[in-house]
Amino acid sequence: MLLIDATNISPGGGGVLLKFLLESLGDRTFHAIVSDRLPLAQDRRIDRCGSIRPMSQARQMILEQAVATHSPDTLLCFGNLPPRRKIKNTKVVTYFHNAHLIKRLDNECRYDLKNRVRYFWLRRCIKNYKGNTDNWVFQTSAIEENFAIQYRVHRAQCHLFPFFDESRLLAETETYRGKPKSNGYVYVSDSSIHKNHRCLLDAWEILHQKHHLHPELHLTVPDSDTVTASRIKQLNEQNINVINHGILPRDQVLALTAGMKYVIFPSLLETIGLGLVEGCLMDCRVLLSDRKFFDAVINPSVRFDPLNPADIARQVAYTISQETPPSEIVIRNRIHDFIEYLYPQT
Repeated sequence: MLLIDATNISPGGGGVLLKFLLESLGDRTFHAIVSDRLPLAQDRRIDRCGSIRPMSQARQMILEQAVATHSPDTLLCFGNLPPRRKIKNTKVVTYFHNAHLIKRLDNECRYDLKNRVRYFWLRRCIKNYKGNTDNWVFQTSAIEENFAIQYRVHRAQCHLFPFFDESRLLAETETYRGKPKSNGYVYVSDSSIHKNHRCLLDAWEILHQKHHLHPELHLTVPDSDTVTASRIKQLNEQNINVINHGILPRDQVLALTAGMKYVIFPSLLETIGLGLVEGCLMDCRVLLSDRKFFDAVINPSVRFDPLNPADIARQVAYTISQETPPSEIVIRNRIHDFIEYLYPQT
């Protein structure tokens, strides 16, 4: 019997992974406690809960009551953080997928005070309560290695099970494969600071002013980001080709990506970055930040220093003048291995 703690999972990357895991469990026996912020289909095996702080006494009580009721062999804490107290007679596995909590990796962004305090507190919680989980599970080897070093966790407690809905991605992208492409560049992303739009836009200005090149750059930054919107307007006034589409529905995101020859990805921090996988599936050439945690996801066509706009501009200019090799997917979907790990044979 598997008990899943998803009390602090919200819509977003973690929510997408959780939904895929629940679907993949099929008719196996499990019980999940899931935040009501996450839309899910009705299932008698899933209980909903209101907003709960991740290291609160309320969460601990919910977990202890659920363990007493269901007597699980394994408790999977899906939201990065172990319980506040040891859970007796149950194997506890914590699934870690928030790279912001690894200071060794997340050291290139200047967050606002609210996020600095939040990440500091969550890191302290992991340090204080890491002994309350038996094992940790990760998506990529770079996250696993740096987590083990920062939090002084024995490598024998760390396991690597990357997973994503590969079948859905293949089905969704099939329609768009083989379509004609323009020579444009696309970056599908929100405007979080680690997404690094500032350096990318600076690079496009350098392309215009120093390289005398005018490629199109397509973005999906929300209209609420007035700082980025103002910068784009400034570039447009110089006849620099930056087009912001705003937040798009899923089908329009895929259509936009498929219509471009290049995906450019200057992000400073990701766990996986499924946009990279989607780009490869739709035969795009990927230009990617030269950060180690991407090595486990794809082999890009071109790499660049994401904090150096001049280098970004040089590499874009290179792709305009030279044919680049195809990008290749490296990551493998290990959802079935992960499920077998959660349900060990007795």
